[in-house]
Amino acid sequence: LSVTSPDAPTPPKSGSSLEEKLVLALVGLGYRAIDAEKAARTTLAANPGEASLSVLLRAALKHLSA
Repeated sequence: LSVTSPDAPTPPKSGSSLEEKLVLALVGLGYRAIDAEKAARTTLAANPGEASLSVLLRAALKHLSA
């Protein structure tokens, strides 16, 4: 039995989506999971078709700092 914090993201599945990778990257940088998830959704919606995690991460960080 493992205990996780309420802010802990769900573990990535094999072949995890770009959104999941973006959320995990933001959480790894210290953002709360709920904020990371919102930023990831907003960023992906604003950048349709973008496949580069680094480009999306920079955009999400800009969103979070605004």
